[in-house]
Amino acid sequence: MLGDRGYALVAANMSGDGWRIAHDAVKHHCCLLVEDHFGRARTEVHGLFADLFDGMREGAGEAWREVNDRVRKGAVPDVGAAMEGEAEQLYEIKGIYPCRSRYPFCLRGGRERVAGACGCSKCLGRGVSAVNVRGALVPREVMRSLAKLEVKLGMTASVAEVGPLQQRLTGLGGVRELVFGSFGGVSEGFHRFIGRLAKKAAPLMWHDMLSPSIGHCAGVLKTQMQRSLCFVLARAKSQLIHSRLAILRGGNPRAGFEWDMRQEQRERGGRWSGAKSGSDADWDFYTH
Repeated sequence: MLGDRGYALVAANMSGDGWRIAHDAVKHHCCLLVEDHFGRARTEVHGLFADLFDGMREGAGEAWREVNDRVRKGAVPDVGAAMEGEAEQLYEIKGIYPCRSRYPFCLRGGRERVAGACGCSKCLGRGVSAVNVRGALVPREVMRSLAKLEVKLGMTASVAEVGPLQQRLTGLGGVRELVFGSFGGVSEGFHRFIGRLAKKAAPLMWHDMLSPSIGHCAGVLKTQMQRSLCFVLARAKSQLIHSRLAILRGGNPRAGFEWDMRQEQRERGGRWSGAKSGSDADWDFYTH
């Protein structure tokens, strides 16, 4: 009923906020990677549009109240990361789950077909991985969401116009994608993100790590970050499956997850509360 390896369970639209939990686990891990490699990071860059929102809160009147607060907060990128001597870069994190729209089946027999070359359009399109296909859509989706929000708030007359929110984001360099998949894969954006951290941190760490060169140290750092990300993705998927099994049994989908986070906080000696990035609210995910 649940499909191979529980795929139907993780892809189903269910209560319990399981997708957000998995998404936030990856988001906070990205911030930790930045801070562990001499950078500064913050989650949910709420101050990005603060002055624009403040200026129109009074002017928009009823239109402002009709827009859900969660929609306005959702307009900001997930992560802002800055390395020494560089401007902050903004990232949007997305996860994809096993469904036909993201991982299309072969048109000549689905998963049961005989292995071998296939000329159907779905198989020919698999030269580009699903995470990269999804990643290519993210920047446009972010801009489209901002355009719709601008119309709702009366900033522009139609989505075809470029309003102040889009102008602000474009002026800051736009948003970069970080996409993780259901089978351990990540998009090219993740590889560029990790490569950037390794390149900046290697000159500061290669002596302490006893590496023969800066280049060798950068390679080791990339491998370490990739390995830690794999563990985070596996854990997030496991938590998602167990939370949904709890829903099917009629229990609390967050009980086991919350215990895990509190246990991790104790083991780390309260590291989260002393993190440099964001506000205390940004770390509610781990502390409450």
